Amino acid sequence: MSSDLKPEKGEEQEPKKAPARILQQEIQEGQDALERPSGQLFVSGLSAGLDVGFSLFLMAVVKTLAEGRLPKPVV
Repeated sequence: MSSDLKPEKGEEQEPKKAPARILQQEIQEGQDALERPSGQLFVSGLSAGLDVGFSLFLMAVVKTLAEGRLPKPVV
């Protein structure tokens, strides 16, 4: 739920967390991720790399195919 929306009837609003508590939770989550087996870390890194690489490749292909067929602001 967005913070600018008011809760509907019967819906409770979560209490806001202190910034220090959020930071502590994020650090703990990162440490937990780093303690995973190396095979899982490798697969996760490979997946992330492929995701970034293919997204850039897809944008280049779409731009190339759309060039000349669509107006410049759309491309």
